[in-house]
Amino acid sequence: MSLNWQFTDKARFKKLTKEEKEQNDCFVWAALFLDIRDITEKNATEWVWRWTFGNKLNGPYFYRMKDGVAGEPFVPTLAEVKKRIGFTTNVSTRTRRQFIDKAVRIFNETQRFEKQWAEEAAKECDCPSDKDGIKWHAEGCKAAQPELPLE
Repeated sequence: MSLNWQFTDKARFKKLTKEEKEQNDCFVWAALFLDIRDITEKNATEWVWRWTFGNKLNGPYFYRMKDGVAGEPFVPTLAEVKKRIGFTTNVSTRTRRQFIDKAVRIFNETQRFEKQWAEEAAKECDCPSDKDGIKWHAEGCKAAQPELPLE
C-alpha cells in the first residue's frame, strides 16, 4: 500500500517557508512510525510527545539539513507542528500505549541485533584482549561498528 498525504488547509500550507516545506517530508514519514494519521489542534502535542519519545528511545529519526549535510537531530516544536494543522495521511492512528509498545519492541529488536552482530564480528577479530578478556578493537577492525554516511 502506498503512503499518501495532503494538506486539507491549502491557505496554511502556502504560508510555510521554503525550509518548512522541505521539512514536510519528515512529517510524511514520521506519520508512519508515530502511528498518527493527521495533525489537528487536538493532537499536535501528541505528535511532539511521540517524536521526542521515539528519538530518546531509538535515536534521531531525522536531521536538520543544510546544503545537503545533516546537522542536529530534527524534533519539531509544538509551533512547527501546529503550522501543519490540516496535514493528513492514510496512516492508521494507534493509541499512545500501542505506539509505546511498538517503539519498545523496535528498541529490543535493535539491541538483540546489535549484540548478535557484535558477537559474530568478534569471532572474526584478532584484536588483543586485556587481562579481563575484554577485546579492545584496533582502528579498521571488522568488529568495530562502522560509521555510516548520512548522505
